[in-house]
Amino acid sequence: MNKFRITLSTLLIFFTLLIHAQSNNSNVDSVYINIISLLERIESKSLNDSIAYNLSKEAYILTKRLNNDSLKNSVLKKCILFSYRNDDWKQFNVFRAEQLPITRRLSDSLAIAKNFDYGAYYHKVVTNNLDSVYKYYYSSYKIYDALKDSLGAGKMKLNIAIVKKNVHDYKGSEIASVDALKYFLPIKEERRIASTYNNLGIVFNQYKDWNKSLEYHQKSAEIRERLDKRIYYLQSLNNIGKVYKDIGEYNRSKEYFREILSNDSIISQAKHLWFKAVVIDNLAHTRFKENSDSKVLSDFMEALKIREDKKAFSGMVISYIHLAEYHKEKEDFIKAIDYAEKAEQLAHETHNYRDYLESQELLLDVYDADKAKQLMKRYIFVRDSLDKVDRMQENRFAIIEFEVDAKDKQITSLEATTKKDKCFITFLVIGFILLISLSTFLINKKLKQGRKLKSELKKTEHQLLEQTQDQVTPNDENLIQYHQHLSNTYNISKKLLEYWALKANRFTNQQIAERLKITLGATKKRNTLLLHKIFEVEEKQEIDKYFLLNLYAEKLREFKNRT
Repeated sequence: MNKFRITLSTLLIFFTLLIHAQSNNSNVDSVYINIISLLERIESKSLNDSIAYNLSKEAYILTKRLNNDSLKNSVLKKCILFSYRNDDWKQFNVFRAEQLPITRRLSDSLAIAKNFDYGAYYHKVVTNNLDSVYKYYYSSYKIYDALKDSLGAGKMKLNIAIVKKNVHDYKGSEIASVDALKYFLPIKEERRIASTYNNLGIVFNQYKDWNKSLEYHQKSAEIRERLDKRIYYLQSLNNIGKVYKDIGEYNRSKEYFREILSNDSIISQAKHLWFKAVVIDNLAHTRFKENSDSKVLSDFMEALKIREDKKAFSGMVISYIHLAEYHKEKEDFIKAIDYAEKAEQLAHETHNYRDYLESQELLLDVYDADKAKQLMKRYIFVRDSLDKVDRMQENRFAIIEFEVDAKDKQITSLEATTKKDKCFITFLVIGFILLISLSTFLINKKLKQGRKLKSELKKTEHQLLEQTQDQVTPNDENLIQYHQHLSNTYNISKKLLEYWALKANRFTNQQIAERLKITLGATKKRNTLLLHKIFEVEEKQEIDKYFLLNLYAEKLREFKNRT
Protein backbone atom coordinates (compact mmCIF):
# COMPACT_ATOMS: atom_id res chain seq x y z
CA MET A 1 0.00 0.00 0.00
CA ASN A 2 2.84 2.40 0.91
CA LYS A 3 4.60 1.61 -2.35
CA PHE A 4 1.41 2.38 -4.30
CA ARG A 5 1.07 5.75 -2.54
CA ILE A 6 4.70 6.64 -3.26
CA THR A 7 4.26 5.70 -6.93
CA LEU A 8 1.02 7.69 -7.23
CA SER A 9 2.65 10.74 -5.61
CA THR A 10 5.58 10.50 -8.01
CA LEU A 11 3.25 10.39 -11.02
CA LEU A 12 1.22 13.37 -9.81
CA ILE A 13 4.38 15.43 -9.26
CA PHE A 14 5.60 14.47 -12.72
CA PHE A 15 2.27 15.51 -14.28
CA THR A 16 2.43 18.90 -12.55
CA LEU A 17 5.96 19.43 -13.81
CA LEU A 18 4.87 18.42 -17.32
CA ILE A 19 2.17 21.10 -17.36
CA HIS A 20 4.55 23.86 -16.25
CA ALA A 21 7.57 22.73 -18.28
CA GLN A 22 6.68 24.67 -21.41
CA SER A 23 6.41 27.98 -19.55
CA ASN A 24 9.80 27.43 -17.91
CA ASN A 25 11.64 26.38 -21.09
CA SER A 26 12.63 29.87 -22.19
CA ASN A 27 14.15 30.74 -18.77
CA VAL A 28 16.02 27.44 -18.60
CA ASP A 29 17.39 27.92 -22.11
CA SER A 30 18.63 31.40 -21.22
CA VAL A 31 20.45 30.15 -18.09
CA TYR A 32 21.88 27.22 -20.04
CA ILE A 33 23.25 29.50 -22.77
CA ASN A 34 24.80 31.83 -20.16
CA ILE A 35 26.58 28.94 -18.45
CA ILE A 36 27.87 27.56 -21.76
CA SER A 37 29.12 31.04 -22.65
CA LEU A 38 30.96 31.34 -19.32
CA LEU A 39 32.56 27.91 -19.75
CA GLU A 40 33.77 28.91 -23.22
CA ARG A 41 35.33 32.09 -21.78
CA ILE A 42 37.02 30.08 -19.02
CA GLU A 43 38.70 27.90 -21.66
CA SER A 44 40.47 30.96 -23.10
CA LYS A 45 44.21 30.66 -22.56
CA SER A 46 44.54 34.44 -22.31
CA LEU A 47 42.72 34.53 -18.94
CA ASN A 48 44.71 34.43 -15.71
CA ASP A 49 43.72 31.99 -12.96
CA SER A 50 42.06 34.67 -10.82
CA ILE A 51 39.67 35.82 -13.57
CA ALA A 52 38.95 32.22 -14.61
CA TYR A 53 38.11 31.43 -10.97
CA ASN A 54 35.64 34.34 -10.74
CA LEU A 55 33.93 33.22 -13.97
CA SER A 56 33.74 29.66 -12.61
CA LYS A 57 32.01 30.89 -9.45
CA GLU A 58 29.59 32.95 -11.57
CA ALA A 59 28.69 29.84 -13.58
CA TYR A 60 28.37 27.86 -10.32
CA ILE A 61 25.74 30.30 -9.00
CA LEU A 62 23.73 29.93 -12.24
CA THR A 63 23.72 26.13 -11.96
CA LYS A 64 21.61 26.49 -8.81
CA ARG A 65 18.72 27.45 -11.11
CA LEU A 66 19.00 24.25 -13.16
CA ASN A 67 18.37 20.60 -12.48
CA ASN A 68 21.15 19.39 -14.77
CA ASP A 69 23.78 17.19 -13.11
CA SER A 70 25.93 16.97 -16.22
CA LEU A 71 26.26 20.75 -16.51
CA LYS A 72 26.79 21.14 -12.75
CA ASN A 73 29.56 18.55 -12.93
CA SER A 74 31.31 20.46 -15.73
CA VAL A 75 31.12 23.74 -13.81
CA LEU A 76 32.28 22.19 -10.52
CA LYS A 77 35.31 20.70 -12.27
CA LYS A 78 36.36 24.25 -13.19
CA CYS A 79 35.59 25.55 -9.69
CA ILE A 80 37.75 22.83 -8.13
CA LEU A 81 40.61 23.42 -10.55
CA PHE A 82 40.76 27.19 -10.13
CA SER A 83 40.15 27.23 -6.37
CA TYR A 84 43.14 24.85 -6.19
CA ARG A 85 45.25 27.16 -8.36
CA ASN A 86 44.21 30.19 -6.29
CA ASP A 87 44.90 28.45 -2.94
CA ASP A 88 41.29 28.95 -1.81
CA TRP A 89 41.31 25.75 0.21
CA LYS A 90 38.06 26.34 2.07
CA GLN A 91 36.02 26.70 -1.14
CA PHE A 92 38.12 23.99 -2.80
CA ASN A 93 36.86 21.48 -0.26
CA VAL A 94 33.27 22.78 -0.51
CA PHE A 95 33.24 22.38 -4.30
CA ARG A 96 34.89 18.96 -4.08
CA ALA A 97 32.34 17.70 -1.53
CA GLU A 98 29.42 18.96 -3.66
CA GLN A 99 30.75 17.37 -6.84
CA LEU A 100 31.25 13.87 -5.43
CA PRO A 101 27.57 12.81 -5.12
CA ILE A 102 26.87 14.31 -8.58
CA THR A 103 29.66 12.24 -10.15
CA ARG A 104 28.22 9.17 -8.45
CA ARG A 105 24.74 9.86 -9.87
CA LEU A 106 26.27 10.32 -13.33
CA SER A 107 28.44 7.21 -12.89
CA ASP A 108 31.36 9.39 -13.98
CA SER A 109 34.11 7.14 -12.67
CA LEU A 110 36.96 9.26 -14.02
CA ALA A 111 35.61 12.37 -12.27
CA ILE A 112 35.23 10.38 -9.01
CA ALA A 113 38.87 9.25 -9.24
CA LYS A 114 40.05 12.83 -9.82
CA ASN A 115 37.88 14.04 -6.92
CA PHE A 116 39.58 11.54 -4.60
CA ASP A 117 42.99 12.64 -5.91
CA TYR A 118 42.11 16.26 -5.06
CA GLY A 119 40.88 15.11 -1.64
CA ALA A 120 44.27 13.56 -0.91
CA TYR A 121 46.02 16.78 -1.91
CA TYR A 122 43.72 18.82 0.35
CA HIS A 123 44.56 16.71 3.39
CA LYS A 124 48.26 16.72 2.53
CA VAL A 125 48.43 20.53 2.30
CA VAL A 126 45.77 21.68 4.77
CA THR A 127 45.14 19.07 7.48
CA ASN A 128 48.40 17.05 7.29
CA ASN A 129 46.28 13.97 8.06
CA LEU A 130 48.29 11.14 6.46
CA ASP A 131 45.55 8.53 7.05
CA SER A 132 43.11 10.64 5.00
CA VAL A 133 45.78 11.29 2.37
CA TYR A 134 46.40 7.58 2.00
CA LYS A 135 42.68 6.69 1.97
CA TYR A 136 41.97 9.07 -0.91
CA TYR A 137 45.02 8.00 -2.93
CA TYR A 138 44.09 4.33 -2.52
CA SER A 139 40.42 4.96 -3.41
CA SER A 140 41.48 6.89 -6.50
CA TYR A 141 43.93 4.15 -7.49
CA LYS A 142 41.23 1.47 -7.40
CA ILE A 143 39.04 3.41 -9.84
CA TYR A 144 41.86 4.25 -12.25
CA ASP A 145 42.95 0.61 -12.20
CA ALA A 146 39.38 -0.58 -12.93
CA LEU A 147 39.21 1.90 -15.83
CA LYS A 148 42.55 0.54 -17.13
CA ASP A 149 43.91 4.09 -16.95
CA SER A 150 47.62 3.31 -16.65
CA LEU A 151 48.72 6.91 -16.12
CA GLY A 152 46.15 7.58 -13.40
CA ALA A 153 46.71 4.25 -11.61
CA GLY A 154 50.50 4.65 -11.80
CA LYS A 155 50.37 8.20 -10.40
CA MET A 156 48.31 7.05 -7.43
CA LYS A 157 50.67 4.11 -6.78
CA LEU A 158 53.62 6.52 -6.84
CA ASN A 159 51.84 8.84 -4.40
CA ILE A 160 51.16 5.85 -2.13
CA ALA A 161 54.86 4.93 -2.31
CA ILE A 162 55.86 8.46 -1.28
CA VAL A 163 53.41 8.50 1.66
CA LYS A 164 54.79 5.17 2.88
CA LYS A 165 58.37 6.42 2.53
CA ASN A 166 57.51 9.54 4.54
CA VAL A 167 56.25 7.43 7.46
CA HIS A 168 59.38 5.21 7.24
CA ASP A 169 57.56 2.19 5.80
CA TYR A 170 60.43 1.70 3.38
CA LYS A 171 59.56 -1.85 2.34
CA GLY A 172 55.99 -0.81 1.57
CA SER A 173 57.29 2.18 -0.39
CA GLU A 174 59.63 -0.04 -2.40
CA ILE A 175 56.79 -2.44 -3.33
CA ALA A 176 54.43 0.41 -4.30
CA SER A 177 57.19 2.03 -6.41
CA VAL A 178 57.74 -1.20 -8.35
CA ASP A 179 53.95 -1.45 -8.87
CA ALA A 180 53.95 2.14 -10.22
CA LEU A 181 56.69 1.26 -12.74
CA LYS A 182 54.50 -1.58 -14.07
CA TYR A 183 52.00 1.08 -15.16
CA PHE A 184 54.48 3.72 -16.36
CA LEU A 185 57.05 1.68 -18.31
CA PRO A 186 54.65 0.23 -20.96
CA ILE A 187 53.29 3.72 -21.77
CA LYS A 188 56.76 5.33 -21.60
CA GLU A 189 55.65 8.01 -19.14
CA GLU A 190 59.17 9.36 -18.62
CA ARG A 191 58.49 12.10 -16.08
CA ARG A 192 56.77 9.68 -13.69
CA ILE A 193 59.28 6.91 -14.35
CA ALA A 194 62.01 9.34 -13.27
CA SER A 195 60.05 10.30 -10.14
CA THR A 196 59.60 6.62 -9.24
CA TYR A 197 63.33 5.93 -9.66
CA ASN A 198 63.98 8.98 -7.49
CA ASN A 199 61.77 7.58 -4.72
CA LEU A 200 63.50 4.20 -4.95
CA GLY A 201 66.86 5.96 -4.68
CA ILE A 202 65.76 7.60 -1.43
CA VAL A 203 64.41 4.29 -0.08
CA PHE A 204 67.66 2.42 -0.80
CA ASN A 205 69.62 5.27 0.77
CA GLN A 206 67.65 4.57 3.96
CA TYR A 207 68.56 0.88 3.60
CA LYS A 208 72.21 2.10 3.36
CA ASP A 209 72.42 0.18 0.08
CA TRP A 210 74.52 2.93 -1.49
CA ASN A 211 75.10 1.24 -4.85
CA LYS A 212 71.40 0.63 -5.44
CA SER A 213 70.57 4.14 -4.29
CA LEU A 214 73.07 5.66 -6.73
CA GLU A 215 71.82 3.40 -9.54
CA TYR A 216 68.22 4.62 -9.17
CA HIS A 217 69.16 8.28 -8.71
CA GLN A 218 71.38 8.17 -11.80
CA LYS A 219 68.56 6.54 -13.83
CA SER A 220 66.27 9.32 -12.68
CA ALA A 221 68.84 12.01 -13.57
CA GLU A 222 69.38 10.57 -17.08
CA ILE A 223 65.68 10.84 -17.85
CA ARG A 224 65.19 14.22 -16.19
CA GLU A 225 68.07 15.72 -18.16
CA ARG A 226 65.95 15.19 -21.30
CA LEU A 227 62.84 16.84 -19.84
CA ASP A 228 61.84 20.49 -20.15
CA LYS A 229 61.80 21.27 -16.43
CA ARG A 230 65.50 21.39 -15.49
CA ILE A 231 64.72 21.80 -11.80
CA TYR A 232 63.84 18.08 -11.62
CA TYR A 233 67.27 17.20 -13.04
CA LEU A 234 68.96 19.44 -10.48
CA GLN A 235 67.02 17.75 -7.68
CA SER A 236 68.33 14.37 -8.86
CA LEU A 237 71.88 15.75 -8.81
CA ASN A 238 71.29 16.87 -5.21
CA ASN A 239 70.15 13.37 -4.25
CA ILE A 240 73.25 11.84 -5.85
CA GLY A 241 75.44 14.35 -4.00
CA LYS A 242 73.65 13.45 -0.76
CA VAL A 243 74.47 9.74 -1.20
CA TYR A 244 78.15 10.50 -1.82
CA LYS A 245 78.13 12.72 1.27
CA ASP A 246 76.60 9.92 3.38
CA ILE A 247 79.33 7.45 2.31
CA GLY A 248 82.12 9.97 2.91
CA GLU A 249 83.10 10.66 -0.72
CA TYR A 250 83.14 14.39 -0.07
CA ASN A 251 84.97 15.54 -3.23
CA ARG A 252 82.43 13.88 -5.53
CA SER A 253 79.59 15.15 -3.35
CA LYS A 254 80.84 18.74 -3.61
CA GLU A 255 81.04 18.51 -7.41
CA TYR A 256 77.32 17.76 -7.64
CA PHE A 257 76.28 20.50 -5.20
CA ARG A 258 78.44 23.09 -6.98
CA GLU A 259 77.04 22.12 -10.38
CA ILE A 260 73.54 22.76 -9.02
CA LEU A 261 74.52 26.15 -7.58
CA SER A 262 75.92 27.18 -10.98
CA ASN A 263 72.29 27.16 -12.22
CA ASP A 264 71.48 30.24 -10.13
CA SER A 265 68.91 31.62 -12.61
CA ILE A 266 66.76 28.55 -11.94
CA ILE A 267 67.22 27.89 -8.23
CA SER A 268 66.91 31.60 -7.32
CA GLN A 269 63.35 31.75 -8.63
CA ALA A 270 60.91 32.33 -5.76
CA LYS A 271 59.27 28.92 -6.11
CA HIS A 272 62.66 27.14 -6.00
CA LEU A 273 64.37 29.11 -3.22
CA TRP A 274 63.62 26.34 -0.71
CA PHE A 275 65.70 24.00 -2.90
CA LYS A 276 68.54 26.53 -3.14
CA ALA A 277 68.67 26.55 0.67
CA VAL A 278 68.87 22.72 0.68
CA VAL A 279 71.86 22.71 -1.68
CA ILE A 280 73.70 25.56 0.10
CA ASP A 281 73.24 23.72 3.41
CA ASN A 282 74.29 20.37 1.90
CA LEU A 283 77.48 21.82 0.42
CA ALA A 284 78.35 23.65 3.66
CA HIS A 285 77.73 20.53 5.75
CA THR A 286 79.82 18.40 3.36
CA ARG A 287 82.74 20.85 3.65
CA PHE A 288 82.33 20.88 7.43
CA LYS A 289 82.32 17.06 7.63
CA GLU A 290 85.42 16.94 5.43
CA ASN A 291 87.27 19.63 7.42
CA SER A 292 85.84 21.14 10.58
CA ASP A 293 88.02 24.22 10.09
CA SER A 294 86.22 25.14 6.88
CA LYS A 295 84.70 28.62 6.84
CA VAL A 296 81.09 27.56 6.35
CA LEU A 297 79.23 29.55 9.02
CA SER A 298 78.02 32.21 6.55
CA ASP A 299 76.66 29.48 4.25
CA PHE A 300 74.81 27.80 7.12
CA MET A 301 73.29 31.16 8.07
CA GLU A 302 72.29 31.95 4.45
CA ALA A 303 70.45 28.64 4.17
CA LEU A 304 68.73 29.21 7.53
CA LYS A 305 67.57 32.70 6.53
CA ILE A 306 65.93 31.41 3.33
CA ARG A 307 64.24 28.62 5.26
CA GLU A 308 62.96 30.98 7.94
CA ASP A 309 61.63 33.39 5.30
CA LYS A 310 59.84 30.53 3.56
CA LYS A 311 58.68 28.97 6.85
CA ALA A 312 60.24 25.69 5.70
CA PHE A 313 60.05 24.08 9.15
CA SER A 314 61.72 20.74 8.38
CA GLY A 315 64.57 22.61 6.68
CA MET A 316 64.86 24.99 9.64
CA VAL A 317 65.30 22.01 11.99
CA ILE A 318 68.14 20.67 9.82
CA SER A 319 69.81 24.10 9.76
CA TYR A 320 69.58 24.37 13.56
CA ILE A 321 71.14 20.91 13.94
CA HIS A 322 74.02 21.72 11.58
CA LEU A 323 74.67 25.03 13.35
CA ALA A 324 74.65 23.23 16.71
CA GLU A 325 77.21 20.74 15.34
CA TYR A 326 79.34 23.60 14.04
CA HIS A 327 79.39 25.56 17.33
CA LYS A 328 79.96 22.38 19.33
CA GLU A 329 83.05 21.69 17.22
CA LYS A 330 84.20 25.28 17.82
CA GLU A 331 83.56 24.68 21.56
CA ASP A 332 81.05 27.52 21.72
CA PHE A 333 78.70 25.45 23.88
CA ILE A 334 76.26 28.26 24.64
CA LYS A 335 75.43 28.68 20.94
CA ALA A 336 75.52 24.93 20.40
CA ILE A 337 72.93 24.41 23.16
CA ASP A 338 70.82 27.31 21.84
CA TYR A 339 70.60 25.87 18.31
CA ALA A 340 70.13 22.29 19.49
CA GLU A 341 67.24 23.35 21.77
CA LYS A 342 65.66 25.31 18.91
CA ALA A 343 65.89 22.18 16.76
CA GLU A 344 64.39 20.02 19.52
CA GLN A 345 61.46 22.39 20.10
CA LEU A 346 60.57 22.91 16.41
CA ALA A 347 60.93 19.20 15.60
CA HIS A 348 58.57 18.37 18.47
CA GLU A 349 56.02 21.02 17.39
CA THR A 350 56.01 19.72 13.80
CA HIS A 351 55.98 16.01 14.82
CA ASN A 352 59.38 15.50 13.18
CA TYR A 353 60.57 12.89 15.64
CA ARG A 354 63.61 11.63 13.71
CA ASP A 355 65.24 15.04 13.84
CA TYR A 356 63.85 15.44 17.38
CA LEU A 357 65.99 12.47 18.41
CA GLU A 358 69.04 13.81 16.59
CA SER A 359 68.74 17.18 18.34
CA GLN A 360 68.51 15.36 21.69
CA GLU A 361 71.65 13.37 20.87
CA LEU A 362 73.45 16.69 20.34
CA LEU A 363 72.14 18.05 23.64
CA LEU A 364 73.34 14.94 25.48
CA ASP A 365 76.86 15.83 24.30
CA VAL A 366 76.77 19.50 25.35
CA TYR A 367 74.60 19.49 28.49
CA ASP A 368 76.15 19.19 31.94
CA ALA A 369 75.83 15.84 33.73
CA ASP A 370 72.57 16.59 35.59
CA LYS A 371 70.71 17.89 32.55
CA ALA A 372 72.05 15.07 30.39
CA LYS A 373 70.79 12.48 32.89
CA GLN A 374 67.26 13.96 32.85
CA LEU A 375 67.25 14.16 29.06
CA MET A 376 68.47 10.58 28.63
CA LYS A 377 65.25 9.14 30.08
CA ARG A 378 63.13 11.13 27.62
CA TYR A 379 65.45 10.23 24.74
CA ILE A 380 65.24 6.48 25.43
CA PHE A 381 61.43 6.67 25.70
CA VAL A 382 61.06 8.52 22.35
CA ARG A 383 63.56 6.23 20.59
CA ASP A 384 61.82 3.06 21.75
CA SER A 385 58.40 4.53 20.86
CA LEU A 386 59.56 5.38 17.33
CA ASP A 387 60.92 1.88 16.79
CA LYS A 388 57.51 0.52 17.79
CA VAL A 389 55.69 2.97 15.50
CA ASP A 390 57.89 1.95 12.55
CA ARG A 391 56.88 -1.68 13.04
CA MET A 392 53.20 -0.66 13.04
CA GLN A 393 53.22 1.44 9.85
CA GLU A 394 52.49 -1.43 7.45
CA ASN A 395 49.42 -2.54 9.45
CA ARG A 396 48.27 1.09 9.73
CA PHE A 397 47.64 1.40 5.98
CA ALA A 398 46.46 -2.20 5.56
CA ILE A 399 43.49 -1.36 7.81
CA ILE A 400 42.66 1.70 5.66
CA GLU A 401 42.73 -0.44 2.50
CA PHE A 402 40.41 -2.99 4.13
CA GLU A 403 37.92 -0.26 5.12
CA VAL A 404 37.91 1.26 1.60
CA ASP A 405 37.37 -2.17 0.00
CA ALA A 406 34.46 -2.93 2.36
CA LYS A 407 32.82 0.44 1.65
CA ASP A 408 33.15 -0.09 -2.12
CA LYS A 409 31.30 -3.41 -1.85
CA GLN A 410 28.52 -1.75 0.13
CA ILE A 411 28.15 1.06 -2.45
CA THR A 412 28.09 -1.46 -5.32
CA SER A 413 25.28 -3.42 -3.62
CA LEU A 414 23.29 -0.24 -2.90
CA GLU A 415 23.68 0.99 -6.50
CA ALA A 416 22.33 -2.32 -7.82
CA THR A 417 19.23 -2.05 -5.60
CA THR A 418 18.70 1.60 -6.56
CA LYS A 419 18.96 0.72 -10.25
CA LYS A 420 16.13 -1.82 -9.92
CA ASP A 421 13.92 0.71 -8.14
CA LYS A 422 14.62 3.32 -10.81
CA CYS A 423 13.66 0.88 -13.56
CA PHE A 424 10.32 0.16 -11.87
CA ILE A 425 9.50 3.88 -11.46
CA THR A 426 10.67 4.63 -15.02
CA PHE A 427 8.33 1.92 -16.39
CA LEU A 428 5.35 3.42 -14.57
CA VAL A 429 6.21 6.96 -15.66
CA ILE A 430 6.53 5.91 -19.31
CA GLY A 431 3.13 4.23 -19.11
CA PHE A 432 1.62 7.36 -17.62
CA ILE A 433 3.15 9.54 -20.36
CA LEU A 434 1.69 7.27 -23.04
CA LEU A 435 -1.72 7.50 -21.38
CA ILE A 436 -1.55 11.30 -21.31
CA SER A 437 -0.39 11.38 -24.93
CA LEU A 438 -3.52 9.46 -25.96
CA SER A 439 -5.90 11.86 -24.23
CA THR A 440 -8.32 13.77 -26.46
CA PHE A 441 -7.24 17.14 -25.13
CA LEU A 442 -3.61 16.73 -26.15
CA ILE A 443 -4.51 15.22 -29.51
CA ASN A 444 -6.78 18.12 -30.41
CA LYS A 445 -4.20 20.63 -29.20
CA LYS A 446 -1.48 18.97 -31.25
CA LEU A 447 -3.66 18.96 -34.37
CA LYS A 448 -4.38 22.65 -34.01
CA GLN A 449 -0.73 23.49 -33.45
CA GLY A 450 0.25 21.22 -36.34
CA ARG A 451 -1.92 23.06 -38.87
CA LYS A 452 -0.43 26.41 -37.81
CA LEU A 453 3.11 25.05 -37.80
CA LYS A 454 2.69 23.46 -41.22
CA SER A 455 1.77 26.82 -42.69
CA GLU A 456 4.82 28.48 -41.06
CA LEU A 457 7.12 25.66 -42.10
CA LYS A 458 6.00 25.81 -45.69
CA LYS A 459 6.78 29.52 -45.79
CA THR A 460 10.17 28.92 -44.13
CA GLU A 461 11.00 26.07 -46.50
CA HIS A 462 10.39 28.21 -49.52
CA GLN A 463 12.80 30.81 -48.14
CA LEU A 464 15.44 28.25 -47.23
CA LEU A 465 15.28 26.42 -50.51
CA GLU A 466 15.77 29.71 -52.32
CA GLN A 467 18.70 30.77 -50.09
CA THR A 468 20.58 27.48 -50.22
CA GLN A 469 19.85 26.94 -53.95
CA ASP A 470 18.94 23.38 -53.19
CA GLN A 471 17.87 21.07 -56.00
CA VAL A 472 14.53 20.41 -54.34
CA THR A 473 11.71 22.63 -55.61
CA PRO A 474 9.63 24.89 -53.29
CA ASN A 475 6.67 22.56 -53.81
CA ASP A 476 8.47 19.51 -52.43
CA GLU A 477 5.92 18.37 -49.85
CA ASN A 478 8.23 15.55 -48.66
CA LEU A 479 10.85 18.04 -47.43
CA ILE A 480 8.19 20.12 -45.67
CA GLN A 481 6.89 17.00 -43.93
CA TYR A 482 10.44 16.04 -42.96
CA HIS A 483 11.09 19.43 -41.36
CA GLN A 484 7.79 19.21 -39.51
CA HIS A 485 8.95 15.79 -38.29
CA LEU A 486 12.22 17.33 -37.01
CA SER A 487 10.32 20.14 -35.30
CA ASN A 488 8.03 17.67 -33.51
CA THR A 489 10.83 15.25 -32.61
CA TYR A 490 13.16 17.79 -31.03
CA ASN A 491 10.61 20.46 -30.02
CA ILE A 492 12.53 23.12 -31.95
CA SER A 493 11.30 26.51 -33.10
CA LYS A 494 11.10 27.86 -36.64
CA LYS A 495 14.33 29.84 -36.10
CA LEU A 496 16.26 26.79 -34.95
CA LEU A 497 14.93 24.72 -37.85
CA GLU A 498 15.92 27.51 -40.22
CA TYR A 499 19.45 27.48 -38.79
CA TRP A 500 19.73 23.66 -38.98
CA ALA A 501 18.60 23.52 -42.61
CA LEU A 502 21.30 26.02 -43.60
CA LYS A 503 23.91 24.11 -41.59
CA ALA A 504 22.87 20.93 -43.36
CA ASN A 505 23.69 22.66 -46.63
CA ARG A 506 27.25 23.38 -45.44
CA PHE A 507 26.77 27.06 -44.65
CA THR A 508 29.18 28.50 -42.08
CA ASN A 509 27.93 30.54 -39.13
CA GLN A 510 29.21 33.69 -40.85
CA GLN A 511 27.32 32.87 -44.06
CA ILE A 512 24.15 32.08 -42.11
CA ALA A 513 24.40 35.41 -40.29
CA GLU A 514 24.65 37.24 -43.61
CA ARG A 515 21.74 35.29 -45.17
CA LEU A 516 19.42 35.77 -42.24
CA LYS A 517 20.64 39.32 -41.47
CA ILE A 518 21.48 38.52 -37.85
CA THR A 519 24.68 38.83 -35.81
CA LEU A 520 27.33 36.13 -35.67
CA GLY A 521 26.71 35.88 -31.93
CA ALA A 522 23.05 35.14 -32.57
CA THR A 523 23.96 32.24 -34.89
CA LYS A 524 26.26 30.78 -32.23
CA LYS A 525 23.47 30.98 -29.65
CA ARG A 526 21.15 29.17 -32.07
CA ASN A 527 23.81 26.49 -32.47
CA THR A 528 24.12 26.05 -28.69
CA LEU A 529 20.36 25.95 -28.14
CA LEU A 530 19.81 23.54 -31.04
CA LEU A 531 22.39 21.12 -29.60
CA HIS A 532 20.73 21.44 -26.19
CA LYS A 533 17.34 20.50 -27.71
CA ILE A 534 18.85 17.59 -29.65
CA PHE A 535 20.62 16.18 -26.56
CA GLU A 536 17.35 16.26 -24.64
CA VAL A 537 16.23 13.51 -27.05
CA GLU A 538 19.42 11.88 -28.30
CA GLU A 539 22.14 10.35 -26.17
CA LYS A 540 24.87 12.93 -25.56
CA GLN A 541 27.96 12.30 -27.70
CA GLU A 542 31.16 13.84 -28.99
CA ILE A 543 30.49 16.52 -31.62
CA ASP A 544 32.52 17.91 -34.49
CA LYS A 545 31.85 20.52 -37.18
CA TYR A 546 29.89 17.98 -39.28
CA PHE A 547 27.65 16.77 -36.44
CA LEU A 548 24.52 18.75 -37.43
CA LEU A 549 24.96 17.97 -41.14
CA ASN A 550 25.40 14.22 -40.49
CA LEU A 551 22.47 14.03 -38.06
CA TYR A 552 20.23 15.92 -40.52
CA ALA A 553 21.15 13.47 -43.30
CA GLU A 554 20.74 10.43 -41.05
CA LYS A 555 17.27 11.47 -39.89
CA LEU A 556 16.30 12.27 -43.50
CA ARG A 557 17.19 8.72 -44.59
CA GLU A 558 15.19 7.27 -41.68
CA PHE A 559 12.22 9.50 -42.59
CA LYS A 560 12.29 8.46 -46.26
CA ASN A 561 12.49 4.76 -45.31
CA ARG A 562 9.39 5.12 -43.14
CA THR A 563 7.40 7.04 -45.75
